[in-house]
Amino acid sequence: MRKPALFLVSAFLWIVALAHAARLAFQVPVTVGNVPVPLWLSMLPVIVLPTLAILLRNEARKS
Repeated sequence: MRKPALFLVSAFLWIVALAHAARLAFQVPVTVGNVPVPLWLSMLPVIVLPTLAILLRNEARKS
């Protein structure tokens, strides 16, 4: 790959998406301050982040 930064960002996005998927699978409760974060909120990163990671990987391979 000619653009290692895009590769690293792509890998990071996959890791974060997998962490959110694990949160959904194991139903881990998360609280920010005194506010509980609902599980459904983790569905967004599980869908969006792998898509962005694939697009970045394709962009890194393109040139």
